[in-house]
Amino acid sequence: MKNYYSALWKQGTFLFWLNLIVIIVIFSLSNSSIAQVKTLNINSYTSLNKQSVDIGDKFVEQNNLLTSPPDIMLIGFEKPHCFGDPITLNALLTGGTGNYSVQWVMPDGSELPSIASIINLGPAELIHDGVWTITAWYNNSPSDQTTVTETLTVIPLPDIHLTEQSTVCSNEIFLSDAVVINSENMQWITSGDGTFVQPDEPEAGYIPGPADLRSAVVTLTLTANSLNNSMCDPANARVVINIREAPELEYVITREADCDGINGSITIMMPGGPTAFEFSINDGESWQSNNHFEGLSSGVYNIVAADQNGCRAYYADNPFTLEQLSECDSEVIFPNAFTPDGNGLNDTFYPIWVNSIPAEYSMQVFTRWGELVFETTNPYSGWDGRDNDGIMPAETYGYVVRVKFIHEQGNGFKEQRGVVRLVR
Repeated sequence: MKNYYSALWKQGTFLFWLNLIVIIVIFSLSNSSIAQVKTLNINSYTSLNKQSVDIGDKFVEQNNLLTSPPDIMLIGFEKPHCFGDPITLNALLTGGTGNYSVQWVMPDGSELPSIASIINLGPAELIHDGVWTITAWYNNSPSDQTTVTETLTVIPLPDIHLTEQSTVCSNEIFLSDAVVINSENMQWITSGDGTFVQPDEPEAGYIPGPADLRSAVVTLTLTANSLNNSMCDPANARVVINIREAPELEYVITREADCDGINGSITIMMPGGPTAFEFSINDGESWQSNNHFEGLSSGVYNIVAADQNGCRAYYADNPFTLEQLSECDSEVIFPNAFTPDGNGLNDTFYPIWVNSIPAEYSMQVFTRWGELVFETTNPYSGWDGRDNDGIMPAETYGYVVRVKFIHEQGNGFKEQRGVVRLVR
């Protein structure tokens, strides 16, 4: 019986050790296979190839991961951004898993300090507009990089600069001084009933309507849309126009120029008189407070009056032509009598010039016995009935006049003789 149990114990011990050895071998083989698999599984985002691995007497077919650059999908470049709007850009890598980094290069060539896949640029600026360069890689394989370029569009906002208050006279056209940038489409509107000239231009004109004139004020609004009529907000600006009533020019009195083309005159008449007005006959190039212009040559004139506000009244017949006398025969006329009694009427004997101005002149007065009692070379000076000894008696006197007219200087002197009676 003892030998039986001894043999059974030996058999059991043998089986125990045999099983233990088998377990150890299997465990070792399993660990070797796992280690081999881990060694081959380098990156998780690459294509799979089949490879046989020799494990002792067996071949185990195992997946081997081969590395390749990632694919990039960009978010935030799809549509334009308005200037000042917040911008967020996102770079997504596809084709695998794991942490990755992104390098962002702006259009001016500068690199962003962050290598995150999502960046917040803040308000959109013009430096963001243009072609960006984006490079991405998985952190466990930095040498396998993908670089793409993409255009980011930033639309500048329209801007308007204009004078907010202005004044226009009731008979004038208001001209805007607006300057518009970053806009190709704009429109003026009015709060009144006037009419625009070129309402889709910055420097539009505006003619006040009847309601505008009655209220003496009107507001004009300019709206400028963003470039390409995009979704960005338009710009608006307003100008308030105060309308002043312009004066009216009543009528004009003129005198033709003489035969030498000079000594014409223009007198401008205003309702209520010429006080507080300025006057011009050369379309405002020069002004004077006197409404009478004299010594004018024949020609074309533009007659204007202006009040204290600078509002102008224009002559209806502008441009006005001042004519020259058509009957230009030069003539000098002498009266046949005068009464030097000091009453201010016909006290002096002198010539009357018709259609001419003398270039050279002389007059002599004689008694009936040929005695010289008066002499002058001034065509506008006359004899007052006296000589060096005093008052001459009432009787008949003779005169001799020699004259050369300006427009007839080539013809020599004309001489005229006659008599005049001194009456007392």
